[in-house]
Amino acid sequence: MKVAAVIPHWNRASLLRTLLENLKEQSRKFDEVIVVDNGSTDGSADLAEKAGALVIRLDRNYGFAAAVNRGVAATDADWVAILNNDVTLDPAWLGRLCGVSAGARDIHNSGLLAESSSIEVTAKDDYASKRDELCRILEEKRPGLSADLYKATAGSRAPGKHGREREADRGESEQSPQSKATAEVVFATGKILSARDHSILDGAWDEVSRAACPVRIGSGAPDGPFWNVQRPIPMASMTACLIRRKAFTDLGPLDERFESYLEDVDFGLRCAKAGLTGVYEPAAVAYHQGSSTWGRWNPDTVRLLSRNQILLYAKHFRGQPRWPILAGQLLWGLVALRHGCGWAWLKGKLAGLKMGDSIENETRDTQALAGFLRTSEAAILEHCRETYWRLYAWLAPLR
Repeated sequence: MKVAAVIPHWNRASLLRTLLENLKEQSRKFDEVIVVDNGSTDGSADLAEKAGALVIRLDRNYGFAAAVNRGVAATDADWVAILNNDVTLDPAWLGRLCGVSAGARDIHNSGLLAESSSIEVTAKDDYASKRDELCRILEEKRPGLSADLYKATAGSRAPGKHGREREADRGESEQSPQSKATAEVVFATGKILSARDHSILDGAWDEVSRAACPVRIGSGAPDGPFWNVQRPIPMASMTACLIRRKAFTDLGPLDERFESYLEDVDFGLRCAKAGLTGVYEPAAVAYHQGSSTWGRWNPDTVRLLSRNQILLYAKHFRGQPRWPILAGQLLWGLVALRHGCGWAWLKGKLAGLKMGDSIENETRDTQALAGFLRTSEAAILEHCRETYWRLYAWLAPLR
């Protein structure tokens, strides 16, 4: 099992130096370390070469997605670890994820289903009657939903440009996910803690709402027993995760139209539609500084997030109920306005609407995707108590 680390990078040489030194401490060594430099001007590329990494030098900043794609294309490794330049890893991180990845071919047979957890949706009293049903879906039906999504939306299609799928006969009718009641595991991630406070989570895994607004589950929560349970997950943040390289071959590369932000959510949705899923392994611990390049509420960050929410909608959410999308997007705009980024939010939306007209809808069965999104949103409402989510749940309740 060959594993390569791919590090997309732009400036901040001090962060890169720390990460490269940290990678040498892994108990299970990386077979290859690849730094894709997005035209840094601070000597980052030279630093990485001196540290022994394979460096791919780009002439300018093409964004996170393009850098990851160049790195993945440069390796023949079985698995690829995507790492932000502002993370460090516990020495056992890679060994833990390699162990769970090698042993988990599919969710049902690997025994990775977590014990049921209670769902509390407090914004509407009528959610109480749905508590048991949502809990059952979350913990028992998630893998089946991914398999059903494959049957409904992927069929026997192969990837084309930008990770789209084109009609083709793959000759896999008996071995394909269509013939399985399971979801194949192709990615794994661990517990990501705040680099500033190791008692606080930076995140565990990603979910996405019916509003096309994704969430890093666990972000800002105190570490505790709930986060120490291995479980199946629908998508993983590419802050620090391990992905089977074949998934990029089968589904296509990251969509470079996203540049940076939400390209991993798009990839996660494509995985779900193809009957592919992942594993959260809490014993694999990483530490993340977070928003180290631009900052969380930098106008450029907000503009790209705002735009890319529209791109997610265009690729996956057409045909879904419009009110949750409108309510969620407008509420997010109010949050951006509160942080002084209202104009950046509006510019992003206008750019997204312009780009979205040329983006092909990749969802063939809207009802199958609706079930997946309802399940994912239920997980969000279980864990997120911020005012945004309480208002959203009140405006667009799950029924």
